[in-house]
Amino acid sequence: MTDQIASPMSTDARVKEAKLVKARYGADRRFQIYGIFSILIAMLALVTLLVSIVGNGYSAFYRHVLNIEINLEEKGISAEQMKDANARALLRDSIRGLFPEAKSRRQKKELSALVSFSAQLALQDKLNEGVMDNPGRLLVRAPLGDEPELFLKGQATETKELQTSGSLTLSFADTSNSMKPVSLTAEGDLLREVKSSARAYLIDTKSSLERRVVRLKNVMDSQPDDVRAQLQVQLTPLEAKLEKANANLDNIDEQILLDSGLPTFLVKAGPLIIKLTNATSSGADGVVLVGGSEAFSATQRIDEWTLTELVTPEDSRKISDNMIARVMALEAKGLIEQEFNLAFFQTADSRDPEVAGIWGALTGSFLTMIITLLLSFPVAVAAAVYLEEFAPKNRVTDIIEVNINNLAAVPSIVFGLLGLAVFLNTFGLPRSAPLVGGMVLALMTLPTIIIAARAALKAVPPSIREGAVGVGASKMQAVFDHVLPLAMPGMLTGTIIGMAQALGETAPLLLIGMNAFIADVPNGFTSPAAVLPVQIFIWADAPERGFVEKTSAAIMVLLGFLVFMNGLAIYLRKKFERRW
Repeated sequence: MTDQIASPMSTDARVKEAKLVKARYGADRRFQIYGIFSILIAMLALVTLLVSIVGNGYSAFYRHVLNIEINLEEKGISAEQMKDANARALLRDSIRGLFPEAKSRRQKKELSALVSFSAQLALQDKLNEGVMDNPGRLLVRAPLGDEPELFLKGQATETKELQTSGSLTLSFADTSNSMKPVSLTAEGDLLREVKSSARAYLIDTKSSLERRVVRLKNVMDSQPDDVRAQLQVQLTPLEAKLEKANANLDNIDEQILLDSGLPTFLVKAGPLIIKLTNATSSGADGVVLVGGSEAFSATQRIDEWTLTELVTPEDSRKISDNMIARVMALEAKGLIEQEFNLAFFQTADSRDPEVAGIWGALTGSFLTMIITLLLSFPVAVAAAVYLEEFAPKNRVTDIIEVNINNLAAVPSIVFGLLGLAVFLNTFGLPRSAPLVGGMVLALMTLPTIIIAARAALKAVPPSIREGAVGVGASKMQAVFDHVLPLAMPGMLTGTIIGMAQALGETAPLLLIGMNAFIADVPNGFTSPAAVLPVQIFIWADAPERGFVEKTSAAIMVLLGFLVFMNGLAIYLRKKFERRW
C-alpha cells in the first residue's frame, strides 16, 4: 500500500484562497451591516411616526376652562326660580360683564365665542339642581371655545415676549371713545424690537413673493394667450403685495404701518391691552382693545409694561387680535385654568372640536368586537378542528385549505362589499350598526383565526393523541379532552391578533355606512354607531383646526388598545405554552 502525499499548495494558490476567504468574511460583515442599517431605518421611521402623533395629540388630553361667577341675586332670580332661568342669557350677560368696552354688535358676538356651547348645557344642569354655590351666586367652569383654546395651546400663532425698558407714556386723544386711540412713547427704545421683527417678516415675505412671481412668469411665457390671461389674474395681486412689501421695507426706519398683513404687537400696560397700529421714529400709535371702558386722564405714565408679538399676521389666522387680547386679559386675572380633558373620554362626536370625544366610538368598537368574537371564534375553532383532525385528505379539503389561505390575503374592502351586498341589500339589516360591522369583521377575521388554530393543533405532539386512543378514548374524546386544551393557548393568541387587526380596520366599515355623524352613544347592537378607526377618519377630514389634535389623540388611544391586545397575546402564549 503506497501513501499518497498531497503536493504542497503553491504560493499563488494560497494567496488566491486567502483572498476568497477574506472576501467571504467581508461579504458576511457587509450583510450584517446592511441588516443593522435596515433595522435602524425602520426604528427611525417608527420613532418619527410616534413623535409626530404624540406631538400633535398630547394637547387634546388637557383643556382650559373659564371660571365665571353668575350673580343670580342681581338678576332677581331666587333658588326656587333657577329651573326657569334662561341659561343662555345668563351666560351671555356674565361674559359681556367681563368686557364692558365691547359695545358694537360684532364685538358682542365675538364674546360669545369665548366659551364652548357645552358651557350653556353645564349651566342649565346647575340651574336645574336649584342649588347655589354661594348666596345669590353660581360658579360655572365653562370650557373655552375652539379658537381661544388653540391660541392657549400655541397652535393659532407663535407668541414672543419682546424686551422692554424704561417707563411708558400713554396719551389719549379721545377719552370718551370705547376703543380709545392712544399714542405711546417710552424712555427706552420702544421701536427697536418692533422694527427688528417687522423687518425680518417683510424680508421673508418679499423673498417668498419674488419666488412665486418669477415662477408664475416663467409658466406664463410658455402658455397660450387664454391661459396667460388666467395666470395674469393670479399674478396681479402677488405683484401688488410685493410692491407693498418693498415700500414698507424702504420706509421702515421712518414709519411702519402695522396692518393685518404684518405681525401684531400688543402692549400690556396695567389693565390696558393696546394694539400698535403705526410706529414712527418718535413713538407709536395704537388702539385700546381691553380696558377701554375705564376712565383715564389724557396722559398716563406706566413703569411696568410688556410687549408681545403675535408672529402670524391677523389675516393669516382664524382668531382675531381682539379675541387674543381678551384671552390674555382673562388669563392675567387668573380666571382661566388648565385641567385634564376628561370630557374627551366621556362624550361622543360633535361638530365643535373643543367638546368632541371618543366615548361613542369606543362604545361602538366594543359592541362591534363582541359580535366579531362571538361569531368568528367558535366557527374558526370548529373549522380548524375538523380540517386538522377529522377531515379526509382529498381534493375537496385541499381546495378548502387553499381558499382559506387565499381569503386571509384578500383586501379588507372586499369584505365590506360583501357585507353591503348581503347583509344590507339582501337581508335589510340596519346600516351603521355594530351588528353588521361585527358580522363583516367576523368574515374578515375567520381565515386568520383558522390558520392560527390549525397551527396550534399541529404543534400538539402525536403522542398525546396516540396515548389517549391507547387507553380507550374515542377519536372525539382524544381531540376535545386532550388535544384541544393543549392547543387552546395558541388559538387564543391567534384570536387576539385577529381581533386586534379587526379593531384597526376602516375600509369595510365605511362601505356599510359606519362613517355617518353619530352624536349619541350607542345603546345596543342595532343602534347607529361609529368605531374608533372610522372616527379618526372622519376627524382627519374635518376642516376645523381643532380636530387635528383630536385625530392624533384618538390614534394614540387606538395604538394603546392594539399594544395592549398584542401584549396580552404574548402573555398568554408565554404563560400557557407547553414544550415537549
